[in-house]
Amino acid sequence: MNEKDDNSPSPREIAERLSRMIKIPTVSRREPEEGEPALGREFQDLLVSLYPKLFRTVLRERVGDYGFLVTWQGKNPLLPPLLLVSHYDVVPAEDEGSWRYPPFSGALEEGFVWGRGAQDTKITVAFPLEAAAVLAEQGFVPERTVIFAFGGDEEVGGLKGAAAMARVLRERGQRPFLALDEGAVVTRQVVSLCRKPVALVGVEEKGRLSVHLQARGRSGHASRPPRETAAGLLAEAIHRIDGKPFPSRITPSVKDFFKILAPEVSPPLRWVFKNPGIFGPLLKGVMTRDPDTASLVRTTAVATFIRCGIQENVLPELAEALLNIRILPGETVAGTLEYLRKVVGNPQVEISSWEGWAPSEPVAGYSRSGELFRVFRKLIGEVFPEAVAAPYLIAVSTDSRHYADITDTIIRFVPIFQTGEDLTGIHGRDERISLENLERGYRFYKKLLQHFAG
Repeated sequence: MNEKDDNSPSPREIAERLSRMIKIPTVSRREPEEGEPALGREFQDLLVSLYPKLFRTVLRERVGDYGFLVTWQGKNPLLPPLLLVSHYDVVPAEDEGSWRYPPFSGALEEGFVWGRGAQDTKITVAFPLEAAAVLAEQGFVPERTVIFAFGGDEEVGGLKGAAAMARVLRERGQRPFLALDEGAVVTRQVVSLCRKPVALVGVEEKGRLSVHLQARGRSGHASRPPRETAAGLLAEAIHRIDGKPFPSRITPSVKDFFKILAPEVSPPLRWVFKNPGIFGPLLKGVMTRDPDTASLVRTTAVATFIRCGIQENVLPELAEALLNIRILPGETVAGTLEYLRKVVGNPQVEISSWEGWAPSEPVAGYSRSGELFRVFRKLIGEVFPEAVAAPYLIAVSTDSRHYADITDTIIRFVPIFQTGEDLTGIHGRDERISLENLERGYRFYKKLLQHFAG
């Protein structure tokens, strides 16, 4: 834990402030419970109290019930702003009794901060504020404006938080030159043959679509079943979708991912990585055999909810299912629905976009040859000198997609080192973050602000 300034917080001090954030149970649900917005406002007020000197120098705005927009005004109004995006809402904590420490305790034990939000993602609320607070105390005034956009409903789509804040920025004519949001991390888990840890820099994001499958049949007594039933039609449709996955394709970001990692793997794999255009069929074949990498080269579709029947001896009149779809960049929501209808090939099964989740198109990336990406890799190297930074395709949805029409460049990256065991805590049990990672995250954001806003 080097490069410590006289007024830099210790990891323990950062942990104590993060712990207080975790203790506010800012759970977001598809059907909001009474008091949910009040908890969000309590969290926003907590941020003001945790960083009083910083908040005396910034403009803060509540945007509806779920948006918190903080503007640190720069000296040069002609420079496009830097946008730092995060969310403070979290998913529910199931089976709380099985957690090592209660999920909203914010326990500081065993070298970790424990609880919901420790990884996803109150840390990316804390990191930029910790860094900005230290810089402000040192008398730093940014050249370009820095905008912090903290949403309170990302886990259920971000329509009232990030989307509302994006509208505000759009109406003001703000066009950030860079938006940084949550995303991938530094890990050894993705490419096991790579000699170094890999910093996965999310430059593209898959689209998201929830699809409703619905089949109808004749109701009646189960002792006289017809040839076709609603349950059978639905089951056959799901079976066909599972049996004919979407075509695989290597996107530009995945090609660059392999090229950058080529020097870090052993021959002859090095030649394959170095020439993904030539060895594309081989790479696609290898990647589609592993669920962890198949999502990088194809649109994925999986049934996550099935409902059918009211009683064991009654023929169901209606059978329905929901599919979770993650759309590869270069494809579209409309094209995905068309593909599913063609695969199912049965007009008795109705296929439509589910109204419970607004669909989002994929967000394409930008060339890694650009100066901005080069500088970003350099900043990563200063905090994680042992890692190689590579562009990455993010398979999950982030709030940053709501800002895609007001900025040309979005990066999705969390400056922490995570093992496979650590990653199981995201939306899982025993979510936690180490004190070492808190120091890394603070240091990265401080460097980022000094470089891009200094």
